[in-house]
Amino acid sequence: MTPFPSRSRRGFSTAEILVALVILGFLLGTGALRHGSERSRAGSEAVALAMLAELNAARAKALATQRPVAVCWPSRGLPTCQSFYLMEGLSRGRVTRSRDFSGDFRDGYLAVGYWGTATVGLVPDGAREVDPATWLPPGFADYAIIFDAQGKVATNDLPLKDGSYHIVACAAVDARRASLGRGIMTTPPPLFELSRVAAAHTILVKPGGSISMVAGAPGLAVETHPFPMAAPAAPVAVPAPAFAPPRIDSVKLQAAPVLAAVGTVTRTGSLNVEVTASDPSGDDLFLDWSSEKLTGAATDAGYFSQRGRVPLTWNMKARIWESTISWVPPDDAAVGDTFRLSFVLSNSAGSVNSSGFARILEIEVVDDDLIIASGSAGLYKMHKNGTGFELILPWDATPWSVNVSPDGSKILWNHRLGAYLDQPWTSNLDGSDATPVCQITNATGDSKPVWNESGTSIFFNTQTGIGVVRPDGTGLGALPSPPGTGDGRGIDITADGQYIAVEKMTTMAPGPPVVRKRNLWVGKLNQSSYPPTVDYWTNLSAAPGGEIVGGYYTHLRFHRAPPSPSQPTVIVTGLSDATTTYATYWAVSLNDTGTEFTGVFNQLQDEYGAPIIDDVLSFSRDGTEAVGTPHTGNGASLYDWSTTSGVPRLINRRQILPSRPWLASIGWR
Repeated sequence: MTPFPSRSRRGFSTAEILVALVILGFLLGTGALRHGSERSRAGSEAVALAMLAELNAARAKALATQRPVAVCWPSRGLPTCQSFYLMEGLSRGRVTRSRDFSGDFRDGYLAVGYWGTATVGLVPDGAREVDPATWLPPGFADYAIIFDAQGKVATNDLPLKDGSYHIVACAAVDARRASLGRGIMTTPPPLFELSRVAAAHTILVKPGGSISMVAGAPGLAVETHPFPMAAPAAPVAVPAPAFAPPRIDSVKLQAAPVLAAVGTVTRTGSLNVEVTASDPSGDDLFLDWSSEKLTGAATDAGYFSQRGRVPLTWNMKARIWESTISWVPPDDAAVGDTFRLSFVLSNSAGSVNSSGFARILEIEVVDDDLIIASGSAGLYKMHKNGTGFELILPWDATPWSVNVSPDGSKILWNHRLGAYLDQPWTSNLDGSDATPVCQITNATGDSKPVWNESGTSIFFNTQTGIGVVRPDGTGLGALPSPPGTGDGRGIDITADGQYIAVEKMTTMAPGPPVVRKRNLWVGKLNQSSYPPTVDYWTNLSAAPGGEIVGGYYTHLRFHRAPPSPSQPTVIVTGLSDATTTYATYWAVSLNDTGTEFTGVFNQLQDEYGAPIIDDVLSFSRDGTEAVGTPHTGNGASLYDWSTTSGVPRLINRRQILPSRPWLASIGWR
């Protein structure tokens, strides 16, 4: 048997090698493409998920801190980037954090743009809490989505497509420069219209703040494999902390009660200091207050309503930082004592205001018990203990019905021009700048002008009804008067402006002595428009014995501090019987339905049951004291107001002016 012949040993032929290489190349190419597309999809999806988480975290931070937080993407005139950064701040945004995705996700890119139909995403001024035009730094030209304290969105003119802002995470993008019209920004970022993307995922941010993600880019051509494109915009680094100093914009002083001289405060009053400021770096601002005594015997330097490092509040509408703090003098402060208040303005970075380390305010303590009176020589001022009695405004005729404005800065009185013709006047508290307001025809002889609770209107009584005018003389008008009444005299407005009281004459006995009878009416005052009106009137004198019986003049005052707003107390003085002059009070209550008043009236007496015979009474601002003067005699008395067992009384009478000129009227600041 012949053995099988063996094959000679030899290598692969050239043809075999070429075929093998072709097959291997094909297999390797297919795998590489598949691996590349998978890597691209993985990179873009990872960037999209990371960006989705960052947007949600930024919105949550804005809600938690109640201040704007922005997510920004660098542009540099290019359609893509591989990074983002955060900006935060109340008054102005500053970079607080940045992240570069290129190291972790080399094949993932971000593009802020649109395709198809879109508009510039504008939010009406009144509907946004943050204004990108002022919150973003000057010249800012990157893309920004800003979440406000409510979680809502504002942008620097980004395109709004189908009700959402679009951020596309992809492996590649084709785009061209475009324009959708002018928005709110002076330097808006460049706008790009996308034509195709590769391996895309799209994040949708709605103006209301909702954030979501979808696969692909609906409505846009999406390729599987990446394609060549321009290099992305470079990342933005977090800058070093800025040390620009804050700036004091304004300092305003307002005493309570209001005083004519700035930088003064009463012994028992307070001083409100309002500071506005700004900070170029957008940092939070703080005030550190201090006080010291300059002159006087006070043992302390007063007290602030807030201590320590006081934060300012950002006023979003006015675009300013502001703070108001109150200071009160020490308990043993005396008239003439002076104090120095100072503050340091600083920001959260520690910089202080560049205009000096502290702003210094010098404060003087002045009279807190000033009483204005009128007499035959003009207007006087004095303290409640009778000292300092001084003529401040000589007048050629007796000023009548003097009143001090609610803010304590102006005097109002009535000047008689002639028969049935009156003229209200106003002046500063020291008698300067005396100015007529208007002329009142059909006057009663004393129209008794009074301020409303805000000092914006003056009410008065005439023979034909109730008049009203503004302090500058404009708006002369009339209010509905109580029905079926005649000549009017007293009139007053409650300290809260809710109620008005008037007295109207019903009969007159010519005398001697002259006896007049009047009804007391109380009405619900409505000042929602000008001229004001009265919702309804109630005649408190309708009850038996409720008529006001007196001589030619009677005076009417509401007590300044009633038990409650719906329970005013009306005091009528100048009443008389056959032997004496006396005062009466009406304790008034509004019924449960708010449509009618009831009144309990009685003679106003002292603690011993003796009638109060002063013809004119005026109450201190807190209602705890009253000063009175008799119509036919000299001098004045000071009383304490008491409501023991619910019965109003004037007690602890002190004679403060035993031998002074006759006083026609009194007004307490």
